[in-house]
This record gives sequence, structure tokens and C-alpha cells, in this order.
Amino acid sequence: MFIRPVAFYSLSGFQGSAFGYVAGDSSNTTKIEKYSFTVDGNGTDVSNLTVAKKDTAGAQSLGYGYTAGGATNDVIDKMEFATDNDSTDVGNLAQTKYSTAGHSSGGYGYVSGGFRSATLDVIEKWSFSSDGNATDVGDLTVGRGRCVGNSSPNYGYTSGGHTNFAVPQGYTNIIDKFSFATDENSTDVGDLTVYHRWSSSSSSDIYGYVTGGDTTSAGGVVDNIERFSFTTDGNSTDVADLTVARAAAAGTSSTTHGYTAGGISSNVIDKFSFSITVNAADVGDLSAATQYGAGFHV
Repeated sequence: MFIRPVAFYSLSGFQGSAFGYVAGDSSNTTKIEKYSFTVDGNGTDVSNLTVAKKDTAGAQSLGYGYTAGGATNDVIDKMEFATDNDSTDVGNLAQTKYSTAGHSSGGYGYVSGGFRSATLDVIEKWSFSSDGNATDVGDLTVGRGRCVGNSSPNYGYTSGGHTNFAVPQGYTNIIDKFSFATDENSTDVGDLTVYHRWSSSSSSDIYGYVTGGDTTSAGGVVDNIERFSFTTDGNSTDVADLTVARAAAAGTSSTTHGYTAGGISSNVIDKFSFSITVNAADVGDLSAATQYGAGFHV
């Protein structure tokens, strides 16, 4: 029987128990919305970023939610969960970039991949204990943007994405893994079931989930919920479906469920169980259709 390591999960913050958040949007908004994990319902606008962000990445510590980078900035914003006050600018990425994947360990936030003038393979991290800039600590096995990030207790995972933005068919299905304990390059540990970009993610105790995404340049948006094991390296499997196919949504995780919120032309908040493989349920709506936002949770 798998027993949750309570102390580590409480410190890492990579699963929540109270609220999911969506920060930023394709319209370069500063809006941060939150929705409840304990009572199904709609999202509410509770706070603002310091700068408008599109295609940004999210991370979280026990007490704060972070958004890093975006289409026009390198800013790392921090928002306090206890107050839902507006974010503060606490540091910068090494460069302006967007379409990165976000990850959270016990002590650090990470972004991997992304796009600037070309796709990037860089893994950066910044400290949760002291505000400051991010540093380059490793590389992915392949440069990619529009990728998605998961976090286990010990590793960050970067899945899917677009390897060459100049080539519409230049997608990847590679699942990369990198250690939180040592700064080093990632390794290729498996493949998603399909090649896609602009997916969202959730993480249970033992599985990483990848939901939705765009599989072709012609707009082949899917409703897949895929998962891969944190305990054994390998490929993902398709285990369920979202209520509506979508790309560019924001994913969050409670201790029992994964959430997929918003997406291109969608304001739907979907919830799916970690304990049984059943399709997602529509449990609420964001205040408006929200795409390319960052997800984090408490």
C-alpha cells in the first residue's frame, strides 16, 4: 500500500487542499482567479499580477503562488495565499521567454523549455526562501516550447511541446525527467501517447497527468487525459477524457483530484479523480474564457 509522505507534501506545496488559481491570459491581462477544491463552483477574480502576462508558467510554495516569464517579460511574480493581495515582483528569469513548463519542489520553483527567438532547452530555478533571480541549472534532452510540467516529490517532468515553431508539424511526445536534489540535465524517460502542445497538467502522489492539447497545425484539439508513473519510468496511457476538447488551459492539483480550467474559447473548470479512472466532470466556470494562463494552488 502506498503511504503519503505527509511532511514532504506539506512542505512542497505541489498539491493543494483549498483552492486552484489561474493567472494571466492571452489578452495579456493581470487578472488572477481562484476556485475552490472543497466545494464545486465558479472562479472569482481575487488579485492581480504586477505586469500583464500571456503564456506564462506557474509554481507554488506552501504559502505563495508564482508566475514566471511570459510573452513580453522575464518577471517572477509572487502572490500570498493567506491574503490574496496583488502580486509582487520578486525576481527575474535569465531571459524573457514564454511557453515554458512550470515545476515546484520543496524549496524551489522551476521553469523548463520555452521560446524566445528559437525553442529553448534551459531548466531554470529560483528560491522560495529568499526572493531573487532564477539561475540556469540544467538542460532538457530537446529544446521545446508550448510544453507542460509536472512535479513529483523528487523530480520535475517536462512533456510534449513544439520543437521548432517555424515548422507546424515539429511536435514532440518526449517525457523528460530532471532531479530536484541535484542540478543536472534531464533524461528521456518515456513518451506521451500522441505528439501535442499546449496541454495542461496535474500531479497525484504517484502519477503525472497531461490533459488536452493541440495535436496538429490544423487545430486538432483533443480531450485526452493521459497519465504516466512517477515510480517507474515509461510511456503514458490514455485513461479518461475531459468534458470538452481544449488547448492552452491551466492545470492544478488537489490531494484527490486534477483540475483543468479554461483553454482556448473555454471557461469550463473540469475535475477528474486521481483514485479511479473516470472521465472528468464540469464543476464550474471561470469568469471568462481564459487561455495561456498559469495554474497554481494551495
